[in-house]
Amino acid sequence: MPVQIRGLDVPALLLSLLREGRWQHPGETVLARTMPWFEDPLHFLASVGAMARESSSLFSLTEDNASVQLFRQARGSEQSEPVDLPWLDIDKAFLVAVNARPGDDVAIALALVVAFAL
Repeated sequence: MPVQIRGLDVPALLLSLLREGRWQHPGETVLARTMPWFEDPLHFLASVGAMARESSSLFSLTEDNASVQLFRQARGSEQSEPVDLPWLDIDKAFLVAVNARPGDDVAIALALVVAFAL
């Protein structure tokens, strides 16, 4: 049976990294090189439970238009058009890293894409 967060299957590779203790912060230098726009410190979530707990707040950030616009998040299931970048479809995502300092309001989400073969 697959491990899920908010109804989404957690990828096997992420589960393996978590199980082996290898899903961890790569260091500020690596983050600055790969994601230079991220200025606030991050905390990488070390368990499926922590990811599920932190991801539960995603729905509340789509309850009012001000939050929707500020955080650029939408529920794809409620849209007539697909949710495209720079917006996040929270129906297809869960958080894997969150702000290290309270109030920073930053996170990294893993967005899952479903592919179909016809």
